[in-house]
Amino acid sequence: MISQMNYQEEFVKRLCPHRGIGEDNTLGGIERGLELKPFLLEFDIQHYDHELHLGHPPEVNETATLADALSLYSRSKTIPKVDLKLTDADIEVSLNLLAAELAKWSPRKVLVNIAGELRDAASYMEAESTLLKITDNNVLLNIDLDRYRGISDNGVAEHVENLERIPFSISPNLDANIPAAIDFALQHDIPNIHFWSSFDKRYSKEHLFGVMGYVLDSALEVYFDIKAVNIG
Repeated sequence: MISQMNYQEEFVKRLCPHRGIGEDNTLGGIERGLELKPFLLEFDIQHYDHELHLGHPPEVNETATLADALSLYSRSKTIPKVDLKLTDADIEVSLNLLAAELAKWSPRKVLVNIAGELRDAASYMEAESTLLKITDNNVLLNIDLDRYRGISDNGVAEHVENLERIPFSISPNLDANIPAAIDFALQHDIPNIHFWSSFDKRYSKEHLFGVMGYVLDSALEVYFDIKAVNIG
Protein backbone atom coordinates (compact mmCIF):
# COMPACT_ATOMS: atom_id res chain seq x y z
CA MET A 1 0.00 0.00 0.00
CA ILE A 2 1.14 3.53 -0.72
CA SER A 3 0.82 4.47 2.96
CA GLN A 4 3.53 1.96 3.83
CA MET A 5 6.04 3.10 1.21
CA ASN A 6 9.28 4.89 1.82
CA TYR A 7 8.31 7.83 -0.36
CA GLN A 8 11.84 9.13 -0.91
CA GLU A 9 13.20 5.78 -2.10
CA GLU A 10 10.16 5.11 -4.25
CA PHE A 11 10.33 8.55 -5.86
CA VAL A 12 14.02 8.16 -6.72
CA LYS A 13 13.18 4.93 -8.56
CA ARG A 14 10.65 6.84 -10.64
CA LEU A 15 12.74 9.90 -11.45
CA CYS A 16 13.99 10.04 -15.05
CA PRO A 17 16.44 12.91 -15.79
CA HIS A 18 14.97 14.83 -18.72
CA ARG A 19 17.39 15.08 -21.67
CA GLY A 20 20.15 13.59 -19.53
CA ILE A 21 22.35 15.25 -16.91
CA GLY A 22 24.45 18.26 -17.79
CA GLU A 23 24.23 19.64 -21.30
CA ASP A 24 20.91 18.72 -22.91
CA ASN A 25 20.72 16.28 -25.81
CA THR A 26 24.39 15.35 -25.81
CA LEU A 27 25.98 11.93 -25.66
CA GLY A 28 27.81 12.92 -22.48
CA GLY A 29 24.58 14.09 -20.85
CA ILE A 30 22.83 10.85 -21.75
CA GLU A 31 25.74 8.79 -20.41
CA ARG A 32 25.61 10.61 -17.08
CA GLY A 33 21.85 10.15 -16.90
CA LEU A 34 22.15 6.42 -17.59
CA GLU A 35 24.51 6.03 -14.65
CA LEU A 36 21.46 6.53 -12.41
CA LYS A 37 19.78 3.50 -14.04
CA PRO A 38 16.42 5.22 -14.56
CA PHE A 39 13.41 3.43 -15.98
CA LEU A 40 13.54 5.68 -19.05
CA LEU A 41 15.68 8.53 -20.31
CA GLU A 42 14.36 11.05 -22.84
CA PHE A 43 16.20 12.89 -25.60
CA ASP A 44 15.05 14.96 -28.57
CA ILE A 45 15.77 14.21 -32.23
CA GLN A 46 15.08 15.99 -35.51
CA HIS A 47 15.75 15.61 -39.20
CA TYR A 48 19.03 17.23 -40.18
CA ASP A 49 21.33 16.61 -43.14
CA HIS A 50 19.51 13.41 -44.19
CA GLU A 51 19.76 11.84 -40.72
CA LEU A 52 18.09 12.08 -37.34
CA HIS A 53 20.25 14.16 -34.99
CA LEU A 54 19.93 15.01 -31.33
CA GLY A 55 18.67 18.46 -30.42
CA HIS A 56 15.59 20.44 -29.53
CA PRO A 57 14.79 22.84 -32.39
CA PRO A 58 16.08 25.35 -33.22
CA GLU A 59 19.23 23.82 -31.72
CA VAL A 60 20.73 20.75 -33.37
CA ASN A 61 23.61 18.58 -32.25
CA GLU A 62 25.45 18.18 -35.54
CA THR A 63 27.84 15.55 -34.16
CA ALA A 64 25.37 13.15 -32.51
CA THR A 65 22.78 11.01 -34.30
CA LEU A 66 19.95 8.80 -33.09
CA ALA A 67 22.14 5.76 -33.74
CA ASP A 68 24.89 7.24 -31.56
CA ALA A 69 22.43 7.84 -28.74
CA LEU A 70 20.87 4.38 -28.90
CA SER A 71 24.29 2.77 -28.75
CA LEU A 72 24.71 4.22 -25.24
CA TYR A 73 21.64 2.29 -24.09
CA SER A 74 22.92 -1.05 -25.36
CA ARG A 75 24.55 -1.85 -22.01
CA SER A 76 21.62 -0.53 -19.97
CA LYS A 77 18.12 -1.70 -19.08
CA THR A 78 16.88 1.90 -19.34
CA ILE A 79 14.25 2.44 -22.04
CA PRO A 80 15.16 5.17 -24.54
CA LYS A 81 12.41 7.75 -24.84
CA VAL A 82 12.78 9.35 -28.26
CA ASP A 83 11.03 12.69 -28.66
CA LEU A 84 10.71 13.16 -32.41
CA LYS A 85 10.41 16.82 -33.42
CA LEU A 86 8.53 17.02 -36.71
CA THR A 87 7.76 19.81 -39.14
CA ASP A 88 5.13 19.68 -41.87
CA ALA A 89 7.90 19.45 -44.45
CA ASP A 90 9.67 16.40 -43.04
CA ILE A 91 7.00 14.14 -41.54
CA GLU A 92 7.40 11.27 -43.99
CA VAL A 93 11.18 11.27 -44.18
CA SER A 94 11.58 11.58 -40.41
CA LEU A 95 9.17 8.74 -39.66
CA ASN A 96 10.83 6.48 -42.22
CA LEU A 97 14.31 7.24 -40.88
CA LEU A 98 13.11 6.56 -37.37
CA ALA A 99 11.45 3.28 -38.32
CA ALA A 100 14.57 2.10 -40.14
CA GLU A 101 16.81 2.85 -37.16
CA LEU A 102 14.46 1.28 -34.64
CA ALA A 103 14.24 -1.88 -36.76
CA LYS A 104 17.95 -2.32 -36.02
CA TRP A 105 17.30 -1.73 -32.30
CA SER A 106 14.58 -4.41 -32.07
CA PRO A 107 13.87 -6.53 -30.03
CA ARG A 108 14.80 -3.93 -27.41
CA LYS A 109 11.94 -1.62 -26.45
CA VAL A 110 11.94 2.08 -27.26
CA LEU A 111 9.34 4.69 -26.35
CA VAL A 112 8.51 7.35 -28.94
CA ASN A 113 6.75 10.67 -28.48
CA ILE A 114 5.63 12.62 -31.55
CA ALA A 115 6.15 16.35 -31.08
CA GLY A 116 7.35 19.38 -33.06
CA GLU A 117 5.60 22.14 -34.97
CA LEU A 118 2.86 20.53 -37.04
CA ARG A 119 -0.03 22.52 -38.42
CA ASP A 120 -2.82 20.93 -36.38
CA ALA A 121 -3.84 18.13 -34.06
CA ALA A 122 -4.90 15.92 -36.95
CA SER A 123 -1.32 15.96 -38.25
CA TYR A 124 0.00 14.68 -34.92
CA MET A 125 -2.63 11.97 -34.91
CA GLU A 126 -1.75 10.90 -38.45
CA ALA A 127 1.95 10.79 -37.57
CA GLU A 128 1.25 8.60 -34.53
CA SER A 129 -0.88 6.24 -36.60
CA THR A 130 1.78 5.99 -39.29
CA LEU A 131 4.55 5.34 -36.78
CA LEU A 132 2.74 2.33 -35.33
CA LYS A 133 1.92 0.98 -38.78
CA ILE A 134 5.54 1.01 -39.98
CA THR A 135 7.16 -0.34 -36.79
CA ASP A 136 6.88 -3.53 -34.78
CA ASN A 137 5.56 -4.21 -31.28
CA ASN A 138 8.87 -3.20 -29.69
CA VAL A 139 8.15 0.43 -30.54
CA LEU A 140 6.00 1.90 -27.78
CA LEU A 141 3.99 5.09 -28.16
CA ASN A 142 3.69 7.94 -25.68
CA ILE A 143 0.91 10.44 -26.27
CA ASP A 144 0.60 14.00 -25.04
CA LEU A 145 -3.07 14.96 -24.79
CA ASP A 146 -2.16 18.63 -25.33
CA ARG A 147 -1.32 17.75 -28.94
CA TYR A 148 -5.00 16.99 -29.54
CA ARG A 149 -6.33 20.43 -28.74
CA GLY A 150 -9.26 21.30 -30.96
CA ILE A 151 -10.33 17.68 -31.32
CA SER A 152 -13.49 16.58 -29.52
CA ASP A 153 -13.28 14.05 -26.68
CA ASN A 154 -14.98 11.53 -28.94
CA GLY A 155 -12.48 12.25 -31.70
CA VAL A 156 -9.53 11.72 -29.38
CA ALA A 157 -11.03 8.49 -28.05
CA GLU A 158 -11.64 7.23 -31.58
CA HIS A 159 -8.04 8.01 -32.58
CA VAL A 160 -6.57 6.16 -29.60
CA GLU A 161 -8.87 3.16 -30.05
CA ASN A 162 -7.99 2.90 -33.76
CA LEU A 163 -4.22 2.88 -33.26
CA GLU A 164 -2.38 -0.32 -34.19
CA ARG A 165 -1.28 -0.74 -30.57
CA ILE A 166 -2.44 0.60 -27.24
CA PRO A 167 -0.24 3.54 -26.22
CA PHE A 168 2.27 2.66 -23.51
CA SER A 169 1.98 5.99 -21.73
CA ILE A 170 0.50 9.45 -21.60
CA SER A 171 2.57 12.43 -20.50
CA PRO A 172 0.63 15.25 -18.86
CA ASN A 173 2.32 18.34 -17.50
CA LEU A 174 2.52 18.41 -13.71
CA ASP A 175 0.14 21.39 -13.78
CA ALA A 176 -2.44 19.53 -15.88
CA ASN A 177 -5.71 18.04 -14.70
CA ILE A 178 -4.28 14.89 -13.11
CA PRO A 179 -7.61 13.18 -12.33
CA ALA A 180 -8.64 13.64 -15.98
CA ALA A 181 -5.34 12.15 -17.17
CA ILE A 182 -5.81 9.16 -14.87
CA ASP A 183 -9.38 8.65 -16.08
CA PHE A 184 -8.22 8.79 -19.71
CA ALA A 185 -5.46 6.25 -19.10
CA LEU A 186 -7.81 3.86 -17.31
CA GLN A 187 -10.48 4.22 -19.97
CA HIS A 188 -8.04 3.26 -22.74
CA ASP A 189 -5.98 0.65 -20.85
CA ILE A 190 -2.86 2.83 -20.99
CA PRO A 191 -0.65 1.52 -18.16
CA ASN A 192 1.77 4.42 -17.58
CA ILE A 193 1.61 8.12 -16.76
CA HIS A 194 4.87 10.03 -17.27
CA PHE A 195 4.81 13.58 -15.97
CA TRP A 196 6.88 16.42 -17.40
CA SER A 197 7.50 19.99 -16.33
CA SER A 198 8.48 23.33 -17.79
CA PHE A 199 12.07 24.12 -16.83
CA ASP A 200 11.06 27.23 -14.86
CA LYS A 201 8.72 25.34 -12.52
CA ARG A 202 9.65 23.92 -9.12
CA TYR A 203 7.64 21.45 -7.07
CA SER A 204 8.16 20.41 -3.47
CA LYS A 205 8.98 16.79 -2.80
CA GLU A 206 5.82 16.57 -0.76
CA HIS A 207 3.76 17.61 -3.79
CA LEU A 208 5.53 15.12 -6.06
CA PHE A 209 5.14 12.37 -3.48
CA GLY A 210 1.42 13.14 -3.38
CA VAL A 211 1.13 12.94 -7.18
CA MET A 212 3.05 9.67 -7.18
CA GLY A 213 0.82 8.14 -4.53
CA TYR A 214 -2.35 9.34 -6.23
CA VAL A 215 -1.42 7.67 -9.52
CA LEU A 216 -0.19 4.46 -7.91
CA ASP A 217 -3.39 4.21 -5.91
CA SER A 218 -5.20 4.30 -9.26
CA ALA A 219 -3.40 1.06 -10.29
CA LEU A 220 -1.23 2.85 -12.86
CA GLU A 221 2.54 3.17 -13.10
CA VAL A 222 4.02 6.64 -12.74
CA TYR A 223 7.37 8.22 -13.68
CA PHE A 224 8.66 11.78 -13.63
CA ASP A 225 10.46 12.90 -16.80
CA ILE A 226 11.83 16.06 -15.20
CA LYS A 227 15.08 17.76 -14.18
CA ALA A 228 16.65 18.16 -10.76
CA VAL A 229 15.96 21.92 -10.99
CA ASN A 230 12.23 21.13 -10.98
CA ILE A 231 12.45 19.66 -7.49
CA GLY A 232 12.70 21.66 -4.30
